[in-house]
Amino acid sequence: VLTGHVSSLLPYNRTRLVAQAGGIQAIIQSIKTNLQFPGVQEYGSWALRHLVLDPECKAIALREGAAQAIRQGMQEYPNRAGVQDQVHPPHPPD
Repeated sequence: VLTGHVSSLLPYNRTRLVAQAGGIQAIIQSIKTNLQFPGVQEYGSWALRHLVLDPECKAIALREGAAQAIRQGMQEYPNRAGVQDQVHPPHPPD
């Protein structure tokens, strides 16, 4: 799954590289087209959750419909903790 490979590149100094390479759009597309797979919803949301800590990445994610895609996954899997838990942003590094 693409989201697993992209999410492994997420140290804070690489988030813009992921965004510039089209990673945010790829994650959102993967979430939208793989609604039947809860793991894709979970890992895709996890990756976006970390990427949007960067303001440039957040703007791209919002423009590309990340909120709607994540909301749809959450509605599809209301009892899957891994999908629901990705809503809250992580704490930025010190």
